[in-house]
Amino acid sequence: MKFKEIVYCYVAERIATPGDLARLQESFVENGFVEKECGNNKWLYKRGAALALELDYSAETIEMQVFLEVVGHELEIRVGNWGFPFEPLMMKPRFQKNLDRFVKEISENGFLSVDPTQVTGIKTQAESKKTGARYFLLVAVLAVVAAQLVQNT
Repeated sequence: MKFKEIVYCYVAERIATPGDLARLQESFVENGFVEKECGNNKWLYKRGAALALELDYSAETIEMQVFLEVVGHELEIRVGNWGFPFEPLMMKPRFQKNLDRFVKEISENGFLSVDPTQVTGIKTQAESKKTGARYFLLVAVLAVVAAQLVQNT
């Protein structure tokens, strides 16, 4: 197995490009995604906490990236992420579930439908997970520093 396969996992599908790309982009933002890059024909959206200390790999609170790219008359949708070894592979079913939803809704409507309750829940849980992970890391760093101080005295 190649190193890239251990830390990187994306699923992709191509569909006919919807007529209103601006509305499609807006629907991702309405669904709690943050637009990270824009180009003439390529967009990156992120949602969730990059640092979550979450072991439920189906949880929507863990960061997920969505790339949209217009290729000819088609729209390529890639869903996935990279991260700690094997974690992206363990999230592959979640990525596939989201890709299937995106393909269905974009093919039928030209954009994503919005569930404000779900969007708010994901944002709240992701922020909570991120804060918890930061406190955990702070405590771990302080423990290491304290151990070094005790050892040096």
